[in-house]
Amino acid sequence: MKLYKILFESDDSDDSTRPANLAKPKPTPVKKSASEEKLIDVLLPMIVNNESWTGNFFQKSVKDVGPFKVAEEFIEQNQEMLKRIIGSKPIKYLGSGAIGDAFDLGDMILKIEIEHGSEKISSAVRAFKSAKALWSKDKKLGACMPMIYDQGILKYKDKNINWILMEKFKPISEDDKAFVNTIIDEIISSIFSGAVVTSDHKKRVKELGEHLQLSDGWYKQLKACMKALTAINIKDFHAGNIGVRSTTGTLVFFD
Repeated sequence: MKLYKILFESDDSDDSTRPANLAKPKPTPVKKSASEEKLIDVLLPMIVNNESWTGNFFQKSVKDVGPFKVAEEFIEQNQEMLKRIIGSKPIKYLGSGAIGDAFDLGDMILKIEIEHGSEKISSAVRAFKSAKALWSKDKKLGACMPMIYDQGILKYKDKNINWILMEKFKPISEDDKAFVNTIIDEIISSIFSGAVVTSDHKKRVKELGEHLQLSDGWYKQLKACMKALTAINIKDFHAGNIGVRSTTGTLVFFD
């Protein structure tokens, strides 16, 4: 009985009492490539951040096995899709919002977010609306939203995670956000309450256009875009969700 206990009932983690020929072999660690190591490092902030729907989803698994293991499992489950999305591009974590996480891929932006209820409109839904508008040549709406280059689904365990590759814009600097928000608020007032445009407002529009090096007619287009987006229930208008489209010199809402 003593030999039985030594051979079969002792703690698996302790091989010191086992005969050498019966000791359980230690698993050989799987060596990760440099790109996998980098991707794990990039994904970790998203996984541990519970301020967004995506980050919050990972929290139970993080508590169970730790963030590094979750990142490993996530990459293992989505290897082929991650190659399609990222390939050899550089990748940088930008941050987490209310419903997702954003990454800079150099020439475009990757957005990742968990499927959730209908109370909020996800970027995936908005991406489909945008693509449909662009494909149908609705120039008014197409000019108001980012170009969507590719989209699909990642998985973690049995949960779907939307991903979108979208057009990259020059963001509004922290120093300029208050100025841009003033213009946005004045547009909202004129759209919904019919506020009269003042000479001070015209001066601000001119100053902002010159400061951000925007094209002629940028203000008229921005106002038309806000009307069009409101019509499809997109109303989250503020400087953190807007950027400069360099090819046209216009302001476009991207989130």
